[in-house]
Amino acid sequence: MDASSSPVFPPELEREVFEMAARTAFGSIPALMLVARRFHIWLEPFLYRVIRQNHIPAEVIISVLESRPDILRNELESLFFDAGLEDELSGERSDQLFDICSQSLSNLAFFRTSVETSSGTALPQLPKLWCLSCSVPTLHGITSLQESAIQSKFPRLTHVEVGGYIAGDFLSSVRVLPTLTHLACTNPGENVLCDPAQPIRTFFEDTPRLQALIIVCGRGSVREYLRDLDAVVLAEGEIRLTGGTYPDGRGDDYWREWQDSALGTGMDYWGRCDIFLERKRKGEVEASRRWMDDWVYDTGGDTPGA
Repeated sequence: MDASSSPVFPPELEREVFEMAARTAFGSIPALMLVARRFHIWLEPFLYRVIRQNHIPAEVIISVLESRPDILRNELESLFFDAGLEDELSGERSDQLFDICSQSLSNLAFFRTSVETSSGTALPQLPKLWCLSCSVPTLHGITSLQESAIQSKFPRLTHVEVGGYIAGDFLSSVRVLPTLTHLACTNPGENVLCDPAQPIRTFFEDTPRLQALIIVCGRGSVREYLRDLDAVVLAEGEIRLTGGTYPDGRGDDYWREWQDSALGTGMDYWGRCDIFLERKRKGEVEASRRWMDDWVYDTGGDTPGA
């Protein structure tokens, strides 16, 4: 590291350029930090913009919690929190992490089993949170709150993914989320689309602010959902129901797309959905088509390469 290296550009412009590089090319950060001491100071916080255990080991998270909590307080945007991470951190450190990052967190995958039955209400106020992935019990904890309380705790929450079997009046219950625009149901059960207790057409009619309802499954399970998805009867011109996938082959990282999207190095099904629906509006894909992934129709629902 060259501590004496002098700026070529005005410092404000130089910092803006290198911070942009850090955001758009995460892998370049370690090398850029070695250019000059000021670059190290500017760019180190970007290493902790996204936290997932296989991306940043628990021992590193613990070290930053103890030595530089200000980095997490100001910079942590996306957090993947599951039972594995909680086991590594301990319950006390887990609570500390949420307390520190609550004002900066905008994207949360939350599967904290130690508080699963009440985790929806146990989540702290998250004023910047726009995207939440969680289990059915977690979401139920949130939707059981008064609408004013939901608005206060999660004022920007627009995208929600819920994983696991869905039954009962699930769709009617999520209507209380006042800012919801995108809802994804991952592996909700093969009969969810035909369940008379899940009136999708009525849900769309009663929730005009909703832009998309996505049925998500592993690539190997598309056939189990495709026919039922196509069979759902909706109002003429209704395009908001769609299907999407995540990689689930041998050796695949199920949550890799979440991580890549958070880092800005790839796209997940949220991004693909918006592109797909825009293509439908422009007439670039058939109006009757509901699955967002082109390969589903190219292969008849078989996983590419299978």
